[in-house]
Amino acid sequence: MRESRLKTIRPTIEAWLENRPSASYSEAELRGILALKRTEWRIPSYVGTGHFIDFLLENTKLEPVKIVAPGTRTISDPVRYSWGSADPFLLGLSLRKRSYLTYSTALLLHGLTDQIPQTIFVTSEQRHKGEPKLISQTGIAKAFSKKQRESNLAYLALGYRYVIIEGSYIDESELCSLYSPMGKSTVQASGLERTLIDICVRPSYAGGIFQILEAYKRSRTVVNLSKLLSILRAHSYSYPYQQAIGFYLEKAGFSRGEVEPFHRMISQYDFYLGYALIETTYVPRWKLYVPRGFE
Repeated sequence: MRESRLKTIRPTIEAWLENRPSASYSEAELRGILALKRTEWRIPSYVGTGHFIDFLLENTKLEPVKIVAPGTRTISDPVRYSWGSADPFLLGLSLRKRSYLTYSTALLLHGLTDQIPQTIFVTSEQRHKGEPKLISQTGIAKAFSKKQRESNLAYLALGYRYVIIEGSYIDESELCSLYSPMGKSTVQASGLERTLIDICVRPSYAGGIFQILEAYKRSRTVVNLSKLLSILRAHSYSYPYQQAIGFYLEKAGFSRGEVEPFHRMISQYDFYLGYALIETTYVPRWKLYVPRGFE
């Protein structure tokens, strides 16, 4: 029978997969495993990828993961397979190559929030980085009078909503490996300092300004402000996010000396702490509009 060889080596296959970090596999990745181990495991040439996957599903811990791509954007439902129970954070990373976990998901991984996530944010790194756009005071006011633009590329799986965000290329030093809350596996996420910048850039992905302030408070004993400042300068953002970051640092209780380098970066423009703010107060020290009562 054609499955006789696979049945014979099933313990070998199981032991090999068991010793790998818990992961979610695409069909292409399982095809790669078959190609990698075919000679060593003496798997006959007639065993193709479909045959191999079907055997694993019927005879091992490999399980299919149902992923749905809702909405109006034309995207197909991806197929993933997990070895045992799927880790939702690893599943998110499997949805895109060169991806990492970001925003409120990264806050959770860094221990900067107690919020139980219903959405997992995944940034898919793009190699091209566009030039910063020219801004004006009128342009800033117009842009921040509206709601924050959000990605319409999302999937549903394992009781979570996965939002895929296309991000620009970032240096490896801005990323880190952190333990998944669901197990012993590690996942790639934006580093602490990069995360604190990102949540100021897209505040709705962090749960809003109160969650951002809480994250800054919790980061006081662990953040490297020199690194944060270096990343901020390296990316040459169009908008003066340093004014929002400096405000959060000061409000979170960082010392005047720690905050001063950010204050020296204040731009010629007035800025906004968030999008679509209704009632605001102006904070002259940071040239920043904040929600009334939040100053």
